[in-house]
Amino acid sequence: MKPGSASNPEDESWLPLLLEGTLEDGAAAAPLAELKETGAPDGAVLAALAIHRLLPLALRGEEDPAFVREVTARLKAAGQDGTPAAEDFVRKVVGRLEAREPFFRRWPVQAAAAVLALSLAVWSLQRGEPPTRRGAGMAAAATGWEGAAPEIAARMVRAESASWETAPDRALRAGARLTLRQGLAEVHFRSGTQLILEGPADLEIAGPNKAQLRSGRVVAEVPEAGRGFILDSPRGRLIDHGTKFGVSVEASGETEVHVLDGLVEARQTGGPGPVLLRGREALRLSPDRQERLLADDGEFVTEMPPSGFAGAPFVHWPMDGPALQFIDNRGQGFNPAETRLQLLCYREGGTGPQPVPGQFGSALAFDGRGDYAACDWLGIPGAAARTVAFWIKVPADSGTDEGFGVVGWGEHSTHGGAWQVSPNPLERDGPLGRLRVGTQEGHVIGTRDLRDGQWHHVAVVMYGGSGRPNTATHVMLYVDGTLDPASRKKLRDIRTDTGRALHGVWIGRNLGFKTGTLEGDWSGGRFFRGGVDEVYIVAAALNQPQIQRLMRENQFE
Repeated sequence: MKPGSASNPEDESWLPLLLEGTLEDGAAAAPLAELKETGAPDGAVLAALAIHRLLPLALRGEEDPAFVREVTARLKAAGQDGTPAAEDFVRKVVGRLEAREPFFRRWPVQAAAAVLALSLAVWSLQRGEPPTRRGAGMAAAATGWEGAAPEIAARMVRAESASWETAPDRALRAGARLTLRQGLAEVHFRSGTQLILEGPADLEIAGPNKAQLRSGRVVAEVPEAGRGFILDSPRGRLIDHGTKFGVSVEASGETEVHVLDGLVEARQTGGPGPVLLRGREALRLSPDRQERLLADDGEFVTEMPPSGFAGAPFVHWPMDGPALQFIDNRGQGFNPAETRLQLLCYREGGTGPQPVPGQFGSALAFDGRGDYAACDWLGIPGAAARTVAFWIKVPADSGTDEGFGVVGWGEHSTHGGAWQVSPNPLERDGPLGRLRVGTQEGHVIGTRDLRDGQWHHVAVVMYGGSGRPNTATHVMLYVDGTLDPASRKKLRDIRTDTGRALHGVWIGRNLGFKTGTLEGDWSGGRFFRGGVDEVYIVAAALNQPQIQRLMRENQFE
């Protein structure tokens, strides 16, 4: 064996340098030529190289022994293929891992992962198996796919408020098509990549780490094991390099990619060449041009809502009662004295909200000129999850000065500090009469026009989670038990300010209408005109079945 060659286990140092990209030009020519001739490095060199490169994975072992145990277990499992080379390799690596020799901590973790993949590929060739099959097996072990049929490329883990063109199977083979009319769906690929699909959308599973988005929106979160995930669109190919990104494809095929974190490579069909996009960068792909943009995470739903809650505290005002001066809270978990609702009228001589036939018993009619109801309870604060649901009847001739203020609380002077649900009265913000939730300088507006003089059940769900919940990514609207897609969104972090609020929950009165003054810009209306019945405020994000039960049975637990 020649010194410095690929076959010489005494001098394999050129391979680590090659993987690091620090090898001098031409230094690898001879050993690479020999590798080409022999077809693969021999087991001794491969084992020595892998020991040098794989051991940095144990670096975290000083603080995280569980990590070392996991790597050790995976190596042992990988080595049970019966070949002497594999057994010897595993024995040596496991021995070093358990000893955690400090010398080996100098090598890059990325190179270690590359060598492990190379090692498995060589072992596979020794067994006569395709390397991709062995690699997929390791990914399966790492992501809970043990026992899954090899032809299953992905799984649909869950869906929320989903309506399908054709209901898909849970187990998805390459070629499976997900045509989502509305709602959300979460898909996990065998590689570990996770997608959130937002309807309406059309997605095809193309492989264990590959998909094609024909239309709609998707957010991909790609772990290290899924690096290289491919998402094709009508305007080009997107290749992940370890990241989280969102993609939007319009009906025309126009494609936007927004990198929320990490790095994505965009290759436009027929374009000039690949474009690398880093965190907070975006790119719009058209048939004849590329346009760089700033990434907007408000364009995408980045987190699935929870699956619903049982036993959450809630307030329930039935909007009827014998005295019709006070309405007691029939819910649980909040102070009954604070949540007692008083019926009021702002103008002198007014009678306040009046009883009318409702969906469950009687309801209350508000005249739009001063009728409202109030309590001392300040409402749900900050970014805590919540659901507001009620029945509403909006007159067909409802004017722009009679909207806003069906149910609201918080401090209107703070950006993001209010929480107010109503039909939309501001044409500048979106279509009139649609279900709206506003947070002061942030809003979500639905698509169903409520101005028809009929009773409709409406619900607004805000779910918390990691990061900073905001109006664009953490709010869902429902009308008559069906998801109401947003027609307009304005991004604003949700931080409902109850600490500085001067009053508790209001029903029928605009939060922007300050006590003791009739001055100011009231283009959005000061009071609501219409009917309201069965108001619920729940300290949790309800799911669609729970909302539908509220609508049918007037209870959710």
